[in-house]
Amino acid sequence: MNPDVGAALRAAEHGDCKRVRALLSTLGPTSDEFLAVAVVAYLAGILPVRPTLSDARSETALWMAWLAIVERDAPLLRAALAKDASDDALRRRAYEHWLLAEEGALTAATQGALRDLESEARRAGRASLVLELACLQTLALIESGAMAEAVAVGRRASRMARTEKQPQHQYLANLALARVRRVSGYPHFAIRILTSLGAVVSPPWLEWVHSELALCGAPVVEGAEVPGRAAIWRLAMRSAAEGDREAFDGAIGSLAQDPGARMVREDARAFRSTVDPQSSPDASTTEWRAGAVDAVPHGLVAVADALSPKPATSACVVVDPSGRATRISSLGLALLPDVPIEQPTGSRGRAASGFPVLGAAGGDGLRDTELFEAVFGFPFDKVLHQNSLNLMIHRMRKLLVPSATIERDGDRVQLHAGQTLWIADPRCDRPVEDQLLRIMGRSRDGTSARSLAGALGVPLRSAQALLEKLTHDGECRRVGAGRDTVYRVEDTTFSEPTFS
Repeated sequence: MNPDVGAALRAAEHGDCKRVRALLSTLGPTSDEFLAVAVVAYLAGILPVRPTLSDARSETALWMAWLAIVERDAPLLRAALAKDASDDALRRRAYEHWLLAEEGALTAATQGALRDLESEARRAGRASLVLELACLQTLALIESGAMAEAVAVGRRASRMARTEKQPQHQYLANLALARVRRVSGYPHFAIRILTSLGAVVSPPWLEWVHSELALCGAPVVEGAEVPGRAAIWRLAMRSAAEGDREAFDGAIGSLAQDPGARMVREDARAFRSTVDPQSSPDASTTEWRAGAVDAVPHGLVAVADALSPKPATSACVVVDPSGRATRISSLGLALLPDVPIEQPTGSRGRAASGFPVLGAAGGDGLRDTELFEAVFGFPFDKVLHQNSLNLMIHRMRKLLVPSATIERDGDRVQLHAGQTLWIADPRCDRPVEDQLLRIMGRSRDGTSARSLAGALGVPLRSAQALLEKLTHDGECRRVGAGRDTVYRVEDTTFSEPTFS
């Protein structure tokens, strides 16, 4: 046997996408040996359709383009399209739009053209192409911030993939659905989808699956291989938690300059702006960093959980002696040059909620009425609420660390820090129900109430009461009976994917 063919067959059997691609290029599309390798690559889940020799002669470049989409490699996609000599103009136009998306050139006008192209593929009866274009629309809509439409198109793509029963397209559609679930603030749904995908996808997809799992805050499964970019994401998170500035800058800088995928670059920039206290806020994080909005940007609400056995505080406000204040993900605290002290509150009442509000205001502080309204959530009435305001400030003072003071100057209230301190910001935390669902979503087989209570750090009866409510609301499903009862996250759109 030709040594190249033997090497290609072994690479295909092991899902080595890059090696298969290089060897197919070496063999050339007119040989029977090429077809043998291509068929094994299809059986290994590398190619999306079973190839024939006639296909091989005309569509090799489009196969390479598909692999480039799976690997999120824009230069490879551009090179494949440059070599395309097929008659499949519709698929070529679709892949040209994928390239535009990866290069950040998918404007509102070209998104309209993308919808028209999907309609044209539907009229031509090209089901797999319709599905690919719906997935691309989902990812493009996420990038443009049109989340409601992205969710709708992502759900439609996932349902279409379930109907068509083509494994590779199921993987693509459900990855797009997982991403839109995470970015729209539902990491538990994303983890449920990604955990299932991780058990069945072929090797070329694993990097994408594990990268999204990292951004959802899911811990690494013991013994699991974390490939490529996903390993760099894990390094960035670990080095942030450990305060290793050099390793963090290297890892996140590598992702921010990724030559293959705009999606990866945008994730990295948003991650740095959310986690790194020394970074400058970008357009997507400015309001959040200033404390003006509470939803953690870019779906990064749970990244601090990736290195914590129990749900961690999502965010905190850092205040330094000069009065400067900024909100960051709690994952990035150790990256501060001066190790801050925690502002212990010992309470989750109004006093605890007042600290991050006052801290985020910086050295100028707030008018007392502004502080009241931010904490209580309704307008201040001096006759009705003055005593409540005074009591809250009194309790806040009692909880202060010795190096900090709260001062009132007329109608202004100010927090002064003698040294850098951080204040947990409960306004950004997910409700306990969401935290429970996120833990539940890690298991394909379901999790018992006792295990969930232990992971969440709450009494068993409390966990059972939450599970009863979530089951009633349709957020999770009870499976089994008695001691064998377990609970699973219920996503009405997602279904378990087919094995490749």
